[in-house]
Amino acid sequence: MIDPTYDQRRVGYGIQIVSMALILMLGDARCMAEEGVTSDTSPVERPRYKFEVGQELVYEVTGDERLLDASDDDTTDKKPIKRQSKWWVWITRKNDDGGWRLVIRMHVKLLKISPNEEPWVRFESDFLGYCDFAPDGSFAPNPTLGTVPLLAISPEALFIRFPTAQSASRPGWEYKSAIDDSQYRFSLAGNDGDNLHFAGSVEHGYDASYEMHRSRQVDFDQRRGLVTRIVDEAKGNWQRNPENWRMTVELTSVNRRDPAWIASLDADSERYWPIRKRYGELLLHASRERTSAGCAVLLDKARLLLSAMEPIGHSEVRLVIDASLIEHNRMAEEVFLPLAAAREKQYAQPPLDWETTDFADRSYRLVDDRGKVVVMDFWYRACGHCILALPKIKELAARYPSDKVALLGINSDQDDEDAQHVISAYELRYPNLRGREITRQYGVKAFPTFIVLDQTGRIAHYADGNTEDLLDHLTAIVDELLANPVTADGPLAAPAGDGSGAGD
Repeated sequence: MIDPTYDQRRVGYGIQIVSMALILMLGDARCMAEEGVTSDTSPVERPRYKFEVGQELVYEVTGDERLLDASDDDTTDKKPIKRQSKWWVWITRKNDDGGWRLVIRMHVKLLKISPNEEPWVRFESDFLGYCDFAPDGSFAPNPTLGTVPLLAISPEALFIRFPTAQSASRPGWEYKSAIDDSQYRFSLAGNDGDNLHFAGSVEHGYDASYEMHRSRQVDFDQRRGLVTRIVDEAKGNWQRNPENWRMTVELTSVNRRDPAWIASLDADSERYWPIRKRYGELLLHASRERTSAGCAVLLDKARLLLSAMEPIGHSEVRLVIDASLIEHNRMAEEVFLPLAAAREKQYAQPPLDWETTDFADRSYRLVDDRGKVVVMDFWYRACGHCILALPKIKELAARYPSDKVALLGINSDQDDEDAQHVISAYELRYPNLRGREITRQYGVKAFPTFIVLDQTGRIAHYADGNTEDLLDHLTAIVDELLANPVTADGPLAAPAGDGSGAGD
């Protein structure tokens, strides 16, 4: 089985291809008393960021305490992970609207912790992104920002958005994430002089699956207009996958960079962003290629795209490009090409005829869906990206009549209660089936995986990962098959969106 953490690495390149089990945990709202913090929650001056062009803010994970119990579920790798992260935030320009351009580099190292063994580096790399940031903490999403805080640039890992009202007092305020479906709620917990202390909660789309409660505490220096500390806590009630940990991120230094250095970073990063976007597109198409040879061609084009950026000389941008090239070669050999070989093998297989049951013990036979387009979603409860994909799959199911398109959830949990929990919590109305053997039959090695069968039962499309375009992508595949039905005596179809010609 492909290591679930592969998805996190690929997120750093702007795509989400392979499912992952590690998600930054936050927690339920709790105000923690601290020495020197008053209980005064009367209105204070409206908090606002006060960045200056040329500033360099350095944030680091200074505390990472977690307790992860081992699991006998063979769909996950539950060795404890220790995260070491550091962010550099450079304010490179003042925008016309009064906000700033922030260029952010994140260095992340993930250490596997095994009993009676020295920690070993599972992954280490650097990522670069930007955002145009307003004084209240709002920003617009862009392709350089990711939705998985562990291994993608997310300003929300370092900053919070402040209310638009004139004061920040109880009962507080709430807002939705700019880059995913997370919901944030905060209130003023107290202050000691210019230092404001906010307490709140964060809700992610997969929290109902993990039975997770998250809290976040934020210290803000009102005079300097800077977040100085964030403490995230998580407590999970799912007994088979218990979570209980605390992570602290602190502002460790504020520096001033030379104007020429800042101007060079601003200019070279502007040249890098469109290249990074195109690079991510090529990797996405490579992950959907029907043949190993086609995948290899797209991977080579992606690598050459980065290699051709030699004129970029700024040390920070160059560092990220070089790190991406190193990671590209490893990912090509360990993830992209093996998965492409598995897809190619499956495309060549004749239609399967399997029978299983749903979680009410009703029998389900695939042969009964001959003549329909069949979309299969392979998932399990502990897969965060499987859960985050569910709203898209629910919408896909609602778009088509059941006599034309059958949407099936293929679950591989060992315990029926885990699958039933998700089905109930996320109100899945389409059939979800016991599918551990079916998962093996289709050679699924990464989660979530989506397989579309044509009207004869042959595989028309095989792809993995909860990508941003997942709903539109699967819709295009299904629409093509409905417009041009495949018959038993007709030619095999190559539906739209399979990546053909993507490297042109």
